[in-house]
Amino acid sequence: MKSKSIFTLLCSIIFTLCLCSVAFANNAKTEAIEFLKQATQNTVNTQNAAYSIDLSMTGPLADCNIKLNGNYAYPVFTNGDMSLLLNLWIVDTSFKANTQYYTELDGNVYKQYFKTQTEPKLDNDNSGIKSDQWYVQSIKIPEDFIQNYKKEMNNNVDGIDKDIKNIFMYDANKNTTKIYVTYNKALLDEDKLNQALSISDLNSKEMQEVNEFYQKINENKQLKEALTKQRELSYEITIDKKNMRITSVNADLSPVIYELGTDILNNISDEKLSVNGSPINGATVRNIIKNYLERSKFNMTIQLSKFNTSPVETVPQEVKDSAIAPPKIEKIGEATDTTDILTVDTATDSLPTLEVLGNDK
Repeated sequence: MKSKSIFTLLCSIIFTLCLCSVAFANNAKTEAIEFLKQATQNTVNTQNAAYSIDLSMTGPLADCNIKLNGNYAYPVFTNGDMSLLLNLWIVDTSFKANTQYYTELDGNVYKQYFKTQTEPKLDNDNSGIKSDQWYVQSIKIPEDFIQNYKKEMNNNVDGIDKDIKNIFMYDANKNTTKIYVTYNKALLDEDKLNQALSISDLNSKEMQEVNEFYQKINENKQLKEALTKQRELSYEITIDKKNMRITSVNADLSPVIYELGTDILNNISDEKLSVNGSPINGATVRNIIKNYLERSKFNMTIQLSKFNTSPVETVPQEVKDSAIAPPKIEKIGEATDTTDILTVDTATDSLPTLEVLGNDK
């Protein structure tokens, strides 16, 4: 009888400890989410800040790095520069590009000014872009854009806990808190895409092209499932405890890019992947691409600083005076003098994933 009582007591203690652990874990998760929400809200409410965005890809055959450094001011004013460096190890060559840019709101028109210099120079390429020329792109936006922009940002902050799989927070030191958070999210957000299209300045032909291209995606069940499938994406977020603002976001994008690429490749027939029509050759091509993705690293780093002390430079008058519209660059499936805009089959010839996803291998 005595041993039975001891066993019952031990079970009660273990059960109590389990309940306490669950309660502690839930409290820790709630605390981390609220901390992240507050820091995100404070960051969003910043009137201006300096930013740095670094996107890198390291692979067996090539390395690519894109860096943006500049200033931001509410709601969508920016100025800075973007650099691109591409090293192709397989052919022992490199390409560099540097772009200066400004953005501004002129009434209900969003304008982006840019000038690009490259090494080697591409002044004689088919794009028509000249290294000494400033260009301006304009997009008409709704008159209530700023009001809706603020509302949308607040909605995003309120919904920051949506789709969180796990979250962990700890103090790195007396000034810094680290948060590790993993989301289950789809790469393609149809609502966001439709929102972006609704404020774009596309003419009727371009809009028709987009709709037909999007229809091609909808017609291929496996492709759409691959793009809308929820995937794990993890972030390391650094927060300044004094100002309660986010100062950096880091993400290893390699797993999600490999997973997405594999899903798409698995739904393309061997014949379509083949360069000579042989199914065996197509299977080889698939394995080569998979192995390349598996051995490549994709990383993103965003850094924020100088909150409310880093005003955006206004667009210099000489830039405005000299800027011209960029040359029209032919888009996939875009009409030319000899192309029927209503037909996008020619575009999908070079994009087999849109045409053949769902076919049996």
